[in-house]
Amino acid sequence: MAAVFLSSCGGVSNRSSNRAAENATSVQVLRAVNREREQRGLGQLVPDAGLRELAGQHASYLTRAVDPTRGKPTSAMAHANFRSRAKKGEAAGYRVVSEVVMIGSEGDLSAVARRTVTGWLSSPSHRAAMLHKDRRVMGVGTRLPVDRRYFVVGILSNGRAW
Repeated sequence: MAAVFLSSCGGVSNRSSNRAAENATSVQVLRAVNREREQRGLGQLVPDAGLRELAGQHASYLTRAVDPTRGKPTSAMAHANFRSRAKKGEAAGYRVVSEVVMIGSEGDLSAVARRTVTGWLSSPSHRAAMLHKDRRVMGVGTRLPVDRRYFVVGILSNGRAW
């Protein structure tokens, strides 16, 4: 079976002190996605370390590439190099890969998970990706730079072919 890849849209200092907050936020995002799926009678997404690694790499890239002084990033920027991540997923055995991205700024960082999932639900392509009935696993990467921006990347898959 050929792999199918879908994408959908919407400098870190003090790295070690943010790691715990980022990990907690990633867990909260997956829980919030699973609540939405459960409300619609869909199966729960299982956390996946391989997809989490890919998502985290892209979230780190975004912290370096997105310049807050240049205005709102485009969908193309948010999903830059998605094809490369999809190919890495395919090489690791994932059958179908889709991606959801949230780039935010300002506000209470404790509310990032809620704002992220609310934003994804308001975007038809994000909503379709996270509520797709065949998705089984998800990796979430979150970066919370000290300048109050936040980057959340979710990579979803139907699972591994092997």
